[in-house]
Amino acid sequence: MLLHYIWFNKGANFYCPFPFFNIKFCYMAKTKKRLNLKIYPGVSPQAVGLAVIFSFGAKNESKKTGGFTHLAEHAIFQGTKKLPSVNKVDQEIERITFDLEARVAREYLKIFSTFPKEYFHAVIDLLEQLIFFPLFAPENELAVKKEVLAELKKSRTDKMESFITEGAKKIFKGTGLENDGLGTVKNVKQSNIRQWRKWWYGKVLHSKFSIIAVGKLTDKEKTDLHQRFANRKCAVPPVSKSNISEQRIFVSDNSLFSYLYLKPNKGIKKLNSEVVRDIIGQRMPKKYGSKIKAGCALFKSFELIECQGVLPTASRRLEFLDMLKDIFCSPPTKKEIERAKQSVIKELQDISCHLDELLDWYIRSYFYSIEGGDKDINEQIRQVRRISEGEVKTFFRRIEKTKFRVVSI
Repeated sequence: MLLHYIWFNKGANFYCPFPFFNIKFCYMAKTKKRLNLKIYPGVSPQAVGLAVIFSFGAKNESKKTGGFTHLAEHAIFQGTKKLPSVNKVDQEIERITFDLEARVAREYLKIFSTFPKEYFHAVIDLLEQLIFFPLFAPENELAVKKEVLAELKKSRTDKMESFITEGAKKIFKGTGLENDGLGTVKNVKQSNIRQWRKWWYGKVLHSKFSIIAVGKLTDKEKTDLHQRFANRKCAVPPVSKSNISEQRIFVSDNSLFSYLYLKPNKGIKKLNSEVVRDIIGQRMPKKYGSKIKAGCALFKSFELIECQGVLPTASRRLEFLDMLKDIFCSPPTKKEIERAKQSVIKELQDISCHLDELLDWYIRSYFYSIEGGDKDINEQIRQVRRISEGEVKTFFRRIEKTKFRVVSI
């Protein structure tokens, strides 16, 4: 134990620009590889947030295997080597965590939890069981299918979600990002748990992953993380390339619309785009009220700023489209920029008070290579304050010069 402890301290690289610290743990000397672990300050010394993020998602699926990651993600909660039934898994989750969830997105799979610090080692044990030792028992196949089919039905009956899904298939065609991660009804019904097991052990667990912790960890807790995950295939997920070009797109059906600005990710300044998103939200005419919303999303290969909502009558669509172009492209005033910066700062301050939201923010910041994303949230707030008027105006000028196209669904 003493020899391991000496090696562990020798093998670790410490960077401590207070108030956060970044630690890279090495594998044992014979492999000379690294377990990437990011640790950030928490909301409370009594609570911890932890996430394991795989660089594997819907983008890795084909037409025949669409939804397999989602099905496997549900199946791992049905039983593990130490907890062989869904009831035992649920009881353990309820006993030691505030919550424990898994989510499949286009570009990644994340398994994350917030929990009382006293249960840290128990949660690590549970995560290890769920990720590396799920049973995929045949008797659980029907239960998993019912859960996933219910999610699919809900997403397809929600008009806005269905519209966004169909729009994404057209906008991202040929990029590998057409799938939303849920899968298709056909694949759910025709596949079986043996295929999901093969997919999980043969594909998902062979992908690269990283670990993010939010909270104050002791040396013993860091050592435990190292021992449980160091022999796995861990690495910083690389920024993927895409053939998505910089463009504005108006997507619509008979009643809904989405007006997008896509920008390839070349070292994203996420906080700049958050300010831009807020300015766009400010400019929405009051007469449309809550029918229009502005948003900002992030992918490994591109960044997206969006307005979405309910279309006015057909006779006013051209007028409405011209209005959206003005909202996206008009140079902002100093007042608009300052108001947007204050709004983004308030959002970050609100996030910093809630452990689950803070963990999610750090996951997105780290995984998507956001500029400044490896800093704690207080430094990110200072970064927003430093954003200049010129930077934001340059961003809007860039939007104005991009290509524009209309997509009908």
